Amino acid sequence: MKKRIVLFIALIVFSSFSFARGFFEGRFFEVKVEAPVSVNNNAFSLFEFLKKDVVIDLPKIADDMPESGLNLYLLTSPNVTTSIFIGDFFSFGVNTGVDVSGKMSLSKSLFDFLGHGNALNEIIKFSGNLNADIFYHYGFHSKLKIGKISLGITPSVFFPILSASLGKLDMEVTNSDGALGIKGIACSDVYSCFRFSGNVSFDSNDLLENFQKSAGFDLGMAVGVDFSNVINVVADFSVPIVPGKLRYRSKSTYELEFGMNLLGNGEEDNTNSEESEDDYFDDPEEKENDSSYDTSLNKSSTEVFDDIEYLINRPLKANLTFNFTPFGKGIRLFAMGGCGIYRPFLDAMYVYPEYRVGGEINFIGLVKAQLYTEYVNEVFSHCIQGTVNLRFVQADVGVKFSSIDFVKSFQGAGLGVYVACTVGF
Repeated sequence: MKKRIVLFIALIVFSSFSFARGFFEGRFFEVKVEAPVSVNNNAFSLFEFLKKDVVIDLPKIADDMPESGLNLYLLTSPNVTTSIFIGDFFSFGVNTGVDVSGKMSLSKSLFDFLGHGNALNEIIKFSGNLNADIFYHYGFHSKLKIGKISLGITPSVFFPILSASLGKLDMEVTNSDGALGIKGIACSDVYSCFRFSGNVSFDSNDLLENFQKSAGFDLGMAVGVDFSNVINVVADFSVPIVPGKLRYRSKSTYELEFGMNLLGNGEEDNTNSEESEDDYFDDPEEKENDSSYDTSLNKSSTEVFDDIEYLINRPLKANLTFNFTPFGKGIRLFAMGGCGIYRPFLDAMYVYPEYRVGGEINFIGLVKAQLYTEYVNEVFSHCIQGTVNLRFVQADVGVKFSSIDFVKSFQGAGLGVYVACTVGF
C-alpha cells in the first residue's frame, strides 16, 4: 500500500514537470470557490471611524461633502469554477455564480440641511436615487494553446433575477414664520423574473419556467500572444449576444405632505385638503385643540404588471493586458487598459474606462504576492493579495482600499475583500 502511494505521488510530480508547469501549479483537476465583496463611497473614510472616540460633526460633514453628494456602491460576485487541465496545452471547465451590484446617491443639500439647517423662508430640496441588479450565471470555459498563441472562450447563460430602481426621490423643506412644511415623493420600479407582490404563487414549476424564460446569453473570448520569452499580450472581451428578460414589474409611489407650526399660533395651512386633516386626527377635538400641527397627508400606491418584457444585459468588457517577465516566472509586471459598457445596446447604456497596473512575485508557485492599482467596475482600488499553494489546497486572500472617488480611494473610503479556496490534484 505504501509503495502504491509513493508511486502515485512520484507520477504526479513527474507529469507536472513534463508538461512544463511547476509541481505546485500543475494540477490536473481543481474546484475553486471565490467570494469577492466591495463596499465603497465617495465621502467618508474608514479611518475616521477607527478611533477610540468617534465624533459626528454634522457641520464639518456638510462642508466636506462633495458637490455630487453621497454616493454608495456595493459589488459582490461569489462563484464556483471547476476545471480540468492538460498541461499548458488545453483546459476546460464550468463555472456558476451570482453577480450583485447596487448604487445609491443622496444630494449634498440634505447634508447641508442637517449640518447648518435652513434660514427663514428658505426652501431646501433633497434628491436621491437607487439602482440594483442581481444576475445568476452558468457557463463553460476552455483554453487552447498552440505554440506562442493561446485562445480562450467562455460562453455563458445568465438569468436576471431582479432589477430595481428608485427613479425619483425628491423632498422639499420650507420654514416660513415658524411654520415647518415638508413635501416628498418617491417612485420605485422593481422588475423581476417572478411575481413577488400581489397574488404571489410559490408553485415550483411556475417559478422554474419563469426563471428559464428570463435567460440571456453572452460570450467571452481571450487571445494571447507570446512575442518573446518576456513579453505576453492578451486581448479579452465579453459581449452580450441575447439580452435577459424580466416579465414582472412592480411600480410604487409614496407621497408625504406634512405641516407643523413651531410657534403654536394655531394658523392653518390650507394647502392640504380637509379630508387629509380628518384622516390624521382620530378625534376631531384633538385637531381643534392641537395648535402645533397643521396638516398631514400620506399617500401610497402600488401597481403590478404581468407579461411585460424588460430587457437587460450584463456589462460589456473589452481589455488589453501586457505581461512582462524580465526575470522568468519569478517576477511579473502587468498593465491592463480597456473599457466597459453598462447595459450595452439598451437605453440606459454608458461607457466607462478600465485599467490595472501592478506586479507579482512568484516563488516556484508555492507562494505568490500581488500589488496593483486599478479602476474596474467604476471603482478605484489599491490592492494587495497573497497566495499559498500546496498543490492539493490553495488559499488566496486579498484586501483593497477603494472608493468611487480617486483621492478618497487612498484614504480608505471603501473596503474590498477577496477570498478564494482551491482544491484539486
